[in-house]
Amino acid sequence: SATVSLERTDEIRRELLANVSHDLKTPLTMIKAYSEMIRDLSGENKQKREAHLKVIIDETDRLTRLVNDMMDLSKIESGIITLNKEVFNFSEVATSLIDTIKMSNIDTPHKIKYSIPNDLYVLADRVKIEQVLYNLVINAIKHSGEGDRNIDIKVIATQKRIKVEVKDDGVGISKENLKHIWDRYYKASESFTRNVQGSGLGLSIVKNILLKHSSDFGAESEVGKGTTFWFDLERIPKKDALADRTNKKD
Repeated sequence: SATVSLERTDEIRRELLANVSHDLKTPLTMIKAYSEMIRDLSGENKQKREAHLKVIIDETDRLTRLVNDMMDLSKIESGIITLNKEVFNFSEVATSLIDTIKMSNIDTPHKIKYSIPNDLYVLADRVKIEQVLYNLVINAIKHSGEGDRNIDIKVIATQKRIKVEVKDDGVGISKENLKHIWDRYYKASESFTRNVQGSGLGLSIVKNILLKHSSDFGAESEVGKGTTFWFDLERIPKKDALADRTNKKD
């Protein structure tokens, strides 16, 4: 009934506010504490001051990510965002994005590898699909566990679709938790705990973008053996993609 639906919406809103308040509070507390430490203790000690400033900068970045994720999700869910679909070379975009992620994660022991055939063109919103791939790769890095881990990104092409797989060999997700991973702020048991660096909104953003693209997507996992996230996109034959570009130039 309408009453039950309104109650559920209200419950979701309260839950979201509670989670967001908690996630905003932690970095704000850290920023204040470390600012006071610089003022009262480490201002004159260059080494300590640099270490304390790094915490403040990291926590500020974390706040920015959280706020951006919240804004993205709210726009997508309220239908404000429209897709700017275009034909583009997915192979180039994906390769460039993964290389950037590899560079920014150079200090982690994770090995990020990819297998992407050349010249795969798709019809999609490039910025949004970059966001999907970025979120899935970062998610794999965060949740694959400690030590040397492999993250494999593979693209499989058929005549009409391309399928993108992001696989890690980490802790894995139980069947029960797997049903809920696309939900906002879902907190699972120890097999899939939300990393402190995450906003808890990444997979929900991925889900909403892919639904707007009418893409199939999913996740397969086995506890202790890792997880594979995947999605597919409409493939455009190279000759049609190049013809499309020529027409636009004319």
